[in-house]
Amino acid sequence: MIDGKLRDVAGPLSPIPPDMAFFRAGRFFTMGSWQKDAETDEKPQHNVHLDAFYMDKYETTNAQYKEFIDANPQWQKNRIPKKYHDGDYLKHWNGNDYPPDKGNHPVVYVSWYAAMAYAEWRGKRLPTEAEWERAARGAWRTINADRANYGENVGDTTPVGTYPPDASGLYDMAGNVWEWCLDEYNPDFYAISPSHNPLAGGTLDNILSGWTNVKTVRVLRGGSWASNAKFVRVSDRTRFTPKITNKARGFRCVKPVTQ
Repeated sequence: MIDGKLRDVAGPLSPIPPDMAFFRAGRFFTMGSWQKDAETDEKPQHNVHLDAFYMDKYETTNAQYKEFIDANPQWQKNRIPKKYHDGDYLKHWNGNDYPPDKGNHPVVYVSWYAAMAYAEWRGKRLPTEAEWERAARGAWRTINADRANYGENVGDTTPVGTYPPDASGLYDMAGNVWEWCLDEYNPDFYAISPSHNPLAGGTLDNILSGWTNVKTVRVLRGGSWASNAKFVRVSDRTRFTPKITNKARGFRCVKPVTQ
């Protein structure tokens, strides 16, 4: 469970960052699914109450990630410690340069550790699984090739913002790339999930302060350009070890509302 007092606010006191969307506290939402195509780990449906937070409107891009590795050489392709990746980290980059036509595409071939490091550098963090699903509940109820990049309709990632935003002002919450979340994956977590600020695998403070030592499997959400329609559903869950990297996994960040 995430530590901290719930802030039931209608809006933040400070201006909303222009590249982020605001999600207010003080509202339960229904997490999970009872639909016939839902997997066992999406059940039972349950009500969740979250603190207010901001979420990036777009998935983190190659150009943004290059800013990070330029400022933090220890995360460059030829310097990253082996314990933080599977050998394919930034596989599609030429050294420390992303492909010239992919600056505004979501960064891929990044591990959970790399996503955590980037988010920390930005003064943000990865979303909890509950925050991700709360934000994604504004996504399209019916997905098609005009609204999302999935099902190998394009055959690769697309620049962020290519498709229309959802009702919350977020882009690519369905498709483009799978997005890393903060939580440890627990297929049975929904049966024991607290109703306020759920987080599997420890407290927020413990995960954020000790993420370099995490070894357990982590959650990804949202589906990707290569996923069929079943896996871009808002309640679908998948998981991989935190070292894994591949061509269809990236991330976006959140920030708590502190004033």
